[in-house]
Amino acid sequence: MPSSRHGTDAPHRIGYAIKQARAGAKVSRRGWKTPGQYVTYVEGGRATKSYLAWHTRTGRTWPATLGQRDLLAEDWYVVR
Repeated sequence: MPSSRHGTDAPHRIGYAIKQARAGAKVSRRGWKTPGQYVTYVEGGRATKSYLAWHTRTGRTWPATLGQRDLLAEDWYVVR
């Protein structure tokens, strides 16, 4: 079983991560070097589109730009 920092779920692919984020979960990757980073789903409104938001351990947030390594990774998990 993974450590508590990594939640309790087995690692998953990006489709699972997006589905969980859309349901309100914080998702992260074991492959990210800096602990405490995670991604959330932000629902768009009339004037904006929905997007994934990147959150750092210092509290900064901005729209996530995931690269090929992130999209093809199989180490996504739900942050507990």
